[in-house]
Amino acid sequence: DHLAPETYRHALAGIDVVVHLAASTGRASPEEHWRTNALGTETLLRECRDAGIRRFLFVSSIAVTFPDLSGYPYAQAKTRAEESVRASGIAYAIVRPTMVLGPGSPILAALSTLALLPVIPIFGNGRTPVQPVFVDDLVSAILTVLDHDFFADEIFEVGGRATVSIEELLQAVRVDRTGRPGRVWHVPL
Repeated sequence: DHLAPETYRHALAGIDVVVHLAASTGRASPEEHWRTNALGTETLLRECRDAGIRRFLFVSSIAVTFPDLSGYPYAQAKTRAEESVRASGIAYAIVRPTMVLGPGSPILAALSTLALLPVIPIFGNGRTPVQPVFVDDLVSAILTVLDHDFFADEIFEVGGRATVSIEELLQAVRVDRTGRPGRVWHVPL
């Protein structure tokens, strides 16, 4: 628990880099997003400063770049956390992954649920571009930052190799699971 530093303070002794991956995601309440993602990061940074940590890698989200965050508490909390990282005085790298897919991925499970319905619901015109990244590729990007000491107060946006529409992604999930594409129904936003 980032808000209970006594549970991890001992782990900060004698190290010089922290990789901060923890976050509340998905269907967490707005209060939980704020508590974990914003306040938890601020608490961790304070503990890192006190422990003499020299480098901090923060895994954020591409969602912080979206033009309207008014109804997106996760992205609001991640934005605040990024601001705290930048103001910490610790050399940092911020990694902003796109949609992370892989075994056990909650977003992949949600996409699969939609893709496997008798008719795939597509919200809007289905052309919204997404650039999903495989979890192993994200890990490789994080290791590259660490291996090459890329802590010059930089931000790295990490996406997959291809940009596809959300409809194409849902159909790809459907084909992967069933061997064939499905019918779609465009739901007005």
